[in-house]
Amino acid sequence: MEGLIVIIVISILLFFMLTGVPLAFSLGLTGFLGLLIFSGLDTAINTVRLIVFESPQNFLLLAVPLFILMAELLVCCGIGTLAYEGIAKVFSGFKGGLAYATIIMFTAMGAATGSSTACLGSIGPSAIKEMTERKYAGWLAAGVISGTGGIAIIIPPSILMIVYGFIAEISVSQLFIAGILPGLLMAANYIITTAIIIKINPKWAPASPSLSRKERIVALRSVLPVVLLGIFVMAIIYAGLTTPTEAAAIGVFASFIIVVMYKKISKSNLLNALIATVKVTGFALIIVVGALIFGFMMSYLRLPNYLAQWTLGFNLSPMMLIVAVMVLLFFLGCIMDTISIVLIVVPIILPMLLTHGMNPIWLGLIICMNMEIALSTPPLGMNLFVVAGIAKPFGITYEELLIGNIPYILSNIVSLTLVIIYPNIALWLPNLMSP
Repeated sequence: MEGLIVIIVISILLFFMLTGVPLAFSLGLTGFLGLLIFSGLDTAINTVRLIVFESPQNFLLLAVPLFILMAELLVCCGIGTLAYEGIAKVFSGFKGGLAYATIIMFTAMGAATGSSTACLGSIGPSAIKEMTERKYAGWLAAGVISGTGGIAIIIPPSILMIVYGFIAEISVSQLFIAGILPGLLMAANYIITTAIIIKINPKWAPASPSLSRKERIVALRSVLPVVLLGIFVMAIIYAGLTTPTEAAAIGVFASFIIVVMYKKISKSNLLNALIATVKVTGFALIIVVGALIFGFMMSYLRLPNYLAQWTLGFNLSPMMLIVAVMVLLFFLGCIMDTISIVLIVVPIILPMLLTHGMNPIWLGLIICMNMEIALSTPPLGMNLFVVAGIAKPFGITYEELLIGNIPYILSNIVSLTLVIIYPNIALWLPNLMSP
C-alpha cells in the first residue's frame, strides 16, 4: 500500500512541475492533495492553515532575510568590488595572482554573506574585467569565477545550511562550524588546481605589474573589514554567545557600519539592498511553506519510514548508500535550484540515512557540498548563467566557460570525496563546541 501511495504522490508532483506550475505551488498542492485523498478534507485544510500562518514566524527562519540583507548591503554599496581590487593588488607580480585573489575573495565574501549569487554579483564583474585586461585565457578567467563562486554555501554562514537545519531540526550553529574546515579544504584545492593549470602553461595567467610592499599593505586595508566581518559572526556563534539569528542581526549592523566607514551610504543603495532582500526572501520562504506542506504529508503518511525500510532490504553498505544519494543529488542539481532540492529531497532521504546510523551534521555538509557542485553544473547550474552574463561582454563564450569549469568541478569532487571518507573533517570542530 505504501509503495502505491509513493507512486501516486510522485506522479502528482511531476504532473504539476511538468505543466509549468511554480515549484512552491507544485509542492504545496501535492501535499494538500495527498492529505485530501488519504486523510480527508479537514486534515488537509487544517495542515495548510497551520503551516501557512505559523511556519514563516519561526525564529530560525528569521536568519534568512537577515543574512540576505547583510549580503545585499555589501553588494549594493560596492564593498565587494573595493575588497577585490585590494586583494588583487596584494597578489600583484605573481603569475596567476588575479586567479588566486579571486579564490581568496570568494572565500572571504562567502564568510561575510552566505550567498553565492551575492558573491558573484559583487566580485564577478571586477574579476572578469581585471583578468581579461591582463590577457588571461578566457576559459580560465570564466572557469575560476564560476567554479569557485559557490563556496559561499559551504563557508559559514550559509543560507542553504539554515534551510537544511530547519528541515532536519538540528543545530544550525553546529552546521555552520562544521562548514569551516571543508570550506577551507575546498579553497585550498581551488588554489592547487589553479597552480597546476598555470604550471602547464604560464601564458594562460600572466602576472600583473608588481607593486611595492607599502602599496600592498595599504591595499590590504580594504580587504580586512570583509574578512573580519565573517570571522566575527562565526566567532560569536562558536563561543555560544548568540544564536545564528542573533548573529545575523549583529552582522547586518556590522555591515552597515562598514558601508558608512567606506562612505558608500546613500538612500538609493539602502533602498536597492532592501528591495533585493525582500525579493529573495519572498522567493525562498514561499518555497519553504510549500515544501513544509509536502513534507508534512510525507511524514503523516509515514512514507519516509517506508522508504527507509525499503532500502534496508537491499542490504546496501552505508558507503554505497551515500554514493547513491550523492549521484541522485548531482543529477537533480543539473535541473533544479539548490534550495528546492534540499526542501524536497531531505525530508525523504534523511530518515532513510539516519536509519543507517549516519550523523545528520555530516550529512548536511556533504549535501551542501554536492549542491555547490550543482551550482556550476550544466544545463541549469545557477552560477553558469550568472557568469555567462558577466563574461559575454568580454568576448568569452559559453563553451569556454564550460571548459574552464571542468577543473574546478573535479576539485570539488575531490573535496567532497575526502569529507565523505574522513567525516572528522566536518565533525571535529562541532565536537569541540561547548554544549
